[in-house]
Amino acid sequence: MNVRIPDPRKLPIKRPGEEPPKRLKRVRGTPEDDLQAGIVAMFEARKAPDTLGFSVPNGGYRSWKAARTMKRTGQMPGITDLVFINLFGLAFFMEVKAKRGSLRPEQKGVRDWCLARNIPWVVVRSVADAEAWLLKNKLIAPLAA
Repeated sequence: MNVRIPDPRKLPIKRPGEEPPKRLKRVRGTPEDDLQAGIVAMFEARKAPDTLGFSVPNGGYRSWKAARTMKRTGQMPGITDLVFINLFGLAFFMEVKAKRGSLRPEQKGVRDWCLARNIPWVVVRSVADAEAWLLKNKLIAPLAA
């Protein structure tokens, strides 16, 4: 049986009364994160008057305690990445996916629920897709000629 024994010279030193150092995972942006940031920037620059747009922080890695709290406080699996509300109080839902990304079963359930009730829902794979949908729904202003 092979057992790896760590090299004591490489172990972090813990002084009395001191918390051990925590190892943090390096967080990297994903193609979906970059795409969503571009959509948000475009929306903020051109949003129609009295229109609200915001992200829903459902994804990502978190501790089990944070996940438990989020679930207990109403986090809903499958809800879209971005939500927009127009001046009449109507909600519009946008799921952001990378070029080859696919919807998870929970996301398909939310999509089907929205579409069955004629609630605007879309999946976008580029800023141009998002721009066209936002223009169609009058959530952003057209570019000046």
